[in-house]
Amino acid sequence: MAARRGLMLLGSLIALLIAFIGAAWMWLSLESHSPLALVLGAAALVLVASALAARCLGHLFDSFGLGVQHAARPERRECPSCSSPVRPGALRCPSCMELL
Repeated sequence: MAARRGLMLLGSLIALLIAFIGAAWMWLSLESHSPLALVLGAAALVLVASALAARCLGHLFDSFGLGVQHAARPERRECPSCSSPVRPGALRCPSCMELL
């Protein structure tokens, strides 16, 4: 598990470094009045690298148990054959008409 956490940390640091390089590239492109395609390319690089860094950090926090805790869903009955939702107290599935 420690190796996996190390890889997630390394991945997030590399993605953050790429995002900072993309931000510097975008700033230099804006300052030097470069074509719009260069500025948009740098902005796309920053967006993708930031999303990857956030995903790596999310997985890292989940490995420590610090991630987002989702609320427990109330019990839902499902049909064993077609997995469609079934109302409580129903004798047959409304989709496939199988006995429950």
